[in-house]
Amino acid sequence: AESITKLKKLFNCGFNPDCNLGGGFTILHYFIVLKKIGSIKFVIDNGGNPHIENCDDNTALDLASGHGTPLYNKRDAAQTEMLSILKASRCTVFYPRLSTKTINEAKNRLESYNKRHALSLALPPTNQ
Repeated sequence: AESITKLKKLFNCGFNPDCNLGGGFTILHYFIVLKKIGSIKFVIDNGGNPHIENCDDNTALDLASGHGTPLYNKRDAAQTEMLSILKASRCTVFYPRLSTKTINEAKNRLESYNKRHALSLALPPTNQ
């Protein structure tokens, strides 16, 4: 309860929950690592973005799921609760980084490349 009171004061002073606190970590990343469930919920409810990547390319969601850690397949109660909070927010589990637009653009670039490559294979070599 004391930490939530401090968070409220911080947010009331205009604190940006998405600012880089070092190493690309936001306050949400830190609370995920520390498994501070109440603080995670408070930050999410007050606009914290779970999609921001730290310097290791991990989002808060990645950290909550144990992605990239030896404990990935051994989820504990705190991780389960953190994931429930994140699922209830605006984030998409598990890999929110690629939008439909981004995927379609990548497909179009790949198709274009494949067409050009196939065309160059069909042309006879030029003698220079």
